[in-house]
Amino acid sequence: VMSEPLDMERPLWQLYLVEGLSGRHAYISKTHHALVDGVAAVDVGTVLLDTTKGGMRIQAPEKPWDPDEPSPTMLLTQAASDRVRKPLRAAGRAARTAVTMPAQTAGRVLRTAEAFTGLASGGPVVPRSSINVRIGRDRLVAWARTDLDRLKRARAIAEGATVNDVVLSVAAGALRRYLERRDDEVPDYLVALVPVSIRRPDEKGELGNRISTIMVRLPLSELDPRKRLERLRDETRRLKESDNARAASLIIEATGWAPPTLNRLLSSAMSRPLIFNLVL
Repeated sequence: VMSEPLDMERPLWQLYLVEGLSGRHAYISKTHHALVDGVAAVDVGTVLLDTTKGGMRIQAPEKPWDPDEPSPTMLLTQAASDRVRKPLRAAGRAARTAVTMPAQTAGRVLRTAEAFTGLASGGPVVPRSSINVRIGRDRLVAWARTDLDRLKRARAIAEGATVNDVVLSVAAGALRRYLERRDDEVPDYLVALVPVSIRRPDEKGELGNRISTIMVRLPLSELDPRKRLERLRDETRRLKESDNARAASLIIEATGWAPPTLNRLLSSAMSRPLIFNLVL
């Protein structure tokens, strides 16, 4: 189920009911990232699944829901008008923001914009790898299990390391062994795009995406697990403390006043071959 891509001709979510599990049942949920990020998907799950033993009754609406199906002509007209309205609205927000924005915030905005430019055009050099090849529709999903307490204990071998650092370190070691088993050349490092949630507490339950990203070098050439974790701890700390950590969130959080050049830069950068090797 998870290996099969969603049908782009239908709404971009699926929910499967799995029966016959020794008196129990399960759900398999698939939702496109265009609709929700990971945290929002969990929020949706808490709405779908009642956690009370007694159950909760929800009154059904009197009239069945009738979806509005706009005609192609209506969609074309709406898209054309949006192309005119959006720049005008953005210009208005930009002017208001420029007037009311404190000097310190304005400086951060400029630094973030500059950092984003550097992230898109001058990020880590991405090595060629046998895992970066053209792929088709068919996918294979595999699972590995571990214990969170075990990951928490492992981070203690490098002072100041986080659970996320441990996950990155494990992934780096696994990638090395994988390439070695294939008799492929093992590069010194691979570049991982690592999502970072920027969802605020007051945004709980909202759909959409509230995610920034950092580009992390995974040191595949480092065989010692302790040293590998220490290197990743230092790199992720440096990235999180830099303006680069806010760079991608600039587009998400402030598209109202982001210069159009940045939007073009983002799209062109994402279409360039290999700005990262994998997502973790």
